[in-house]
Amino acid sequence: MGESTSQIEWDIAAERNALGRNLHELGAKTRELADWRTYYRNHPFAMVGLALGGGLLLGAFTSRSTSGISESTSYSEPDSEYAGVSRAIHSKIAAESGET
Repeated sequence: MGESTSQIEWDIAAERNALGRNLHELGAKTRELADWRTYYRNHPFAMVGLALGGGLLLGAFTSRSTSGISESTSYSEPDSEYAGVSRAIHSKIAAESGET
């Protein structure tokens, strides 16, 4: 306890400055690690591969079947009040095209 009040205040101020610098460095490092551009600069081929893989997965999940018309998109007579309208339209088209 031989330290004077001014020495203790100086030590506290020095520690506060050191903690402030450490906190600033930690914030900068956190921003750098959270930024995707840092990863791209350090590992460009891995990022391109990741983008390619993501695009392939997205394409696989969103693509439609190319093996012809699936059963869900093929025409079937509706089972509702519009069935008569649908038959009338098909009859009119068939009559106009010369089919009977």
